[in-house]
Order: sequence, then C-alpha cells, then structure tokens
Amino acid sequence: MTNPIGPAFSGARTVSPDEDERSFARCDSTPPKNPPRLPDAPDVDHELFARYAMSAQLIDSPTQSFVLQAAAESHRAHDVDVQRLLDAFRARASAVYRTPWGSAQVAVPFRIHGGYPNEDPAQYHEGRVVAPNLQRLFAVAAKLGMAGAICRVQDGRGTLEEVRRLTQGLIDGGCLPAPAGDLTLEQCVRKMMFDFGIGLDCAGYSGLAFTASRAGLDPPAPALLPQDALIGLGSRGFERVDLDRTRPGDVVVLEPADRREYGHTGVVYDAHDAQPGDRAWLLEQARALECRTARASRQMVVALREIAQLPRLRVMSIDSSWGSKGNPQTGGVERRTWVHDAAHGRWVWLDRDGGLFVTPTPYGHPVQSAYRPRNEM
Repeated sequence: MTNPIGPAFSGARTVSPDEDERSFARCDSTPPKNPPRLPDAPDVDHELFARYAMSAQLIDSPTQSFVLQAAAESHRAHDVDVQRLLDAFRARASAVYRTPWGSAQVAVPFRIHGGYPNEDPAQYHEGRVVAPNLQRLFAVAAKLGMAGAICRVQDGRGTLEEVRRLTQGLIDGGCLPAPAGDLTLEQCVRKMMFDFGIGLDCAGYSGLAFTASRAGLDPPAPALLPQDALIGLGSRGFERVDLDRTRPGDVVVLEPADRREYGHTGVVYDAHDAQPGDRAWLLEQARALECRTARASRQMVVALREIAQLPRLRVMSIDSSWGSKGNPQTGGVERRTWVHDAAHGRWVWLDRDGGLFVTPTPYGHPVQSAYRPRNEM
C-alpha cells in the first residue's frame, strides 16, 4: 500500500564548528559543470522523508543518491511485508468452527481479566464466569490436554490456537445452544465464547500480532509474549515514535481515560497522509449524520466537513481487540480507522457500534506513545 509523504520535516541540522570548517574548505565558488541530479523524494513516511532531506544537503556523488534510493526501497518493502503478515494473522483470528447446524466463521471476541457482567445472571456473577460454565470449561480443557491454558485464556492472553481449540471443544461437548430468535449461528458461537470467558484483550492480541508481523523478517524484532501487558517497552528494545510518524507494525499505547477504566493498545496496520478516498469517507460520514436533528449530530456534521477539507490529515489503521462493554456481539478483533487533524488537535474515530466521535485524543484515551523496535529506526 502506498504511504504518501507530507510536508518537510521540522528541526534543523546541527553542525559542529569542526564540521563547518571542513565543509567550508571543500567549497568552490565555481559550480560543477555536471552537478548530480538528486533522486526523487521517496514515497514513504515522514521520518524517512526527513532523513532524505537531510542527506540531500550532503549528496555530492551519484553513488550516494543510489544508496539513499536503495534505502527507501528497502524501507518500503519491509512495511509491505509487515502488512502481509498482519493480514494473515488477522485472518487466523476468524476461525471456522464445525457445529451441528453447519460451519461458522467467528472473529475472536473481547475478553479481559475479570470479564464484564452479562445480562443473564445465570451466566455471570460480579463479572466472573459462574461455576457451572467454568466447570464445563475445565472438563473440556482436561479432555484436550489444555488445563494449563485456562488461566491465560480467561485473562484474555491466550494464543489463537488455544482459543480455537477450546471453542471447538465446547461445541463438540454440546455447550453450543441451537440458534434461536434473531441470533445467527455465528452470533451464537460468539455468545458461547463470551459466556465461557474465551477471547483476547487488546494487549493479548497486539502482542501476538506484533510478533507474527516480524516472523522471518530481517532484522528480527523483540518477541512479545501473549501474557505481556505491553508496558515498559522503552526498556525492552523499543523506541518511542510520535503517532503522526508511525509505520506498519508499530505498537500504539494509550493511557486509561480515568482510574476506573483500562488503557488500550493496538498495532498500526497502515499510516499515511489523507488521500481523496479518505476525505470522501469523512464527507460520507457527514452525510449519514445530516439527517439527524440532534444538536450534537449537527455539530459533528460541521466538524467532519471542515476536517475533510483541511490540507493536512494523518490517517491510521489500527489492529486490536476492542472493548465490548459487556456486549458479546461488538468489539473483539477488528481493524479500525483513526484520522488526526494535528493543526487543531482533533481525532476522528469509530466506536464498537459504528458511532462516530471527534475528540482531542484517539479512541477517547490520552496518548502514551507509539513504539518501534530499536533496530528498525
């Protein structure tokens, strides 16, 4: 996927006195007869563009320009490989299950330590899976030789294979009710997973996805285990990156909005400056809201139209397991879009029900940072 660059970088290059004297000594008032042509600016992210601009001041031979162009191509190829692996991993997170009523492909739902209270008091008590369901889950796990995986899965930090095997084991053990009412077969499987405490939280999915996105790539990146909370990345082989300078595979960490809530983590699938299609999407969202008469909706329409016309917008696609607020049919493993209007400090994002928000922070959470493996900087 093409990631067009934006305006030039900010910040000046610092030159030491010694370097300045050497540069002056090389100067010649007579311009060269055939000055080397600089390569076209690489079609990549802001950081590489900044390095390009800085290097361009020093290029004095065709060889250096070829080296710069080769570096840009290598950078772009790495991003494409990371996206390919993220796509493959997200596809694996939607497993196909065999049921007495046919096959069902279901994305992993959201699950966090302690769970959420369910509307059915027979299934949950104070946010935890009740004893009957937990006993059946342990019985299935023991039969599959997976007793050691129960705690990880209940905490939302299991592997995709553990989630898949336990879910299929529950179905084979007769724990899936027949589809009834308005629920589809896929929704029934998802609700069963939710009722038995099977799923992934944001850190669980993001750690697995990050590790999968570097599988076999050179240079190797630090592995993030399923049980990782994705904290302290700065001391674990990662460097901080501004959100507007992210690349595919970077880990985004958001802080809790308040003490009663959790933070959020995700993996960047794509990041680019807004293209006509992105602006058309914003205007389409504005038209969809225009029919509403609520004052807040009218304000949102105005904001979206204004943002869509701005010259500089950053668009990010984020892979994660998103919160569900106790609804088994929302959230879970998805790819969502964020749009950043840096000039006015606004973020556009969608919630679990498809509702649109414009807030000062992405996903309504304060930003800690984005992180990238140090050997990929």
